[in-house]
Amino acid sequence: MKRKILLTLLTIICCLGIFSLSAYASNYEITDMTRYVVHSSSSDDPSGVWTLLIVFIAVGGYYFIKYQYQKTKDDNAGERFIRERDKQMAQINSNNFGEPKNLTEQISNEIRKNDENFSGDRFIWFAENYFIAYKDAFGERNLKLIEDLTTEDIFFDDKKIIEDDIEKGIAHICNRINFQTDYIYRYEYNDKFEYASLYIKAKAVEYIEDIATGDSIHGNKNMDNFIIYSMTLRRKLGEKSFIGKGVSSCQCPNCGSNIDAVIAGKCRFCGQTVKTTNSSWRISALRKTQIGTDLGMSGIFRIT
Repeated sequence: MKRKILLTLLTIICCLGIFSLSAYASNYEITDMTRYVVHSSSSDDPSGVWTLLIVFIAVGGYYFIKYQYQKTKDDNAGERFIRERDKQMAQINSNNFGEPKNLTEQISNEIRKNDENFSGDRFIWFAENYFIAYKDAFGERNLKLIEDLTTEDIFFDDKKIIEDDIEKGIAHICNRINFQTDYIYRYEYNDKFEYASLYIKAKAVEYIEDIATGDSIHGNKNMDNFIIYSMTLRRKLGEKSFIGKGVSSCQCPNCGSNIDAVIAGKCRFCGQTVKTTNSSWRISALRKTQIGTDLGMSGIFRIT
């Protein structure tokens, strides 16, 4: 809008300048190389006309130069914005931007000093299943299973949320979880407990459902989105990883199928919720986050 006004003003000034020059030229006739004959009866002194003309040209030139300077400045600012945006998008699309360090190997070696059977890969697989089981239980508003999966403090908070959901007739749903990146980035311990924190990036469908109608009241139940979580698991210091013969298993109480037993979750054949006691790890923190959020330092720490 400002540019249009400036261009209009500049056009008017130029037109006035041309008009003034034409008017002056029409009032004087060249009779020889050194003498002018004046046809105007207003004045024999052309200095006033020339002064007006010079003012018009100066003002017009000033606004023209100012416009060109502002246009160049705006163009440069636009180019800088595009460059910064492209740079940020490239960083976001990279695997490392805004993510904590992957210290799975280092932390696994540290835990194996007191638990020779600990496996980082198996622990991550176990954590993925814990995450799925927790999200399923939350969507089903299954307080008993959530209590089995979590520590006392997180269960206390979740219980209040789920009781509120039941009263409102809604449920927080997270399904179709497809893990993209997950690893251990921090390990903490004290005289009583040890904590392993994982960075989890996945695709999933997250929404809030109206139980009565089955409709989504927040989020799209048909669209996958990227989700990022930080999840911390806790167990008593000195506990040992459970290793049976090969992959330990148990029977589903509903259909009798053999299923992996080191986690809490659902039978993959009939959907029955299954709780086993082969692991002492419990979810002590679960935080939804986003790329670039500071999750604290990666590493191995003794805490008080």
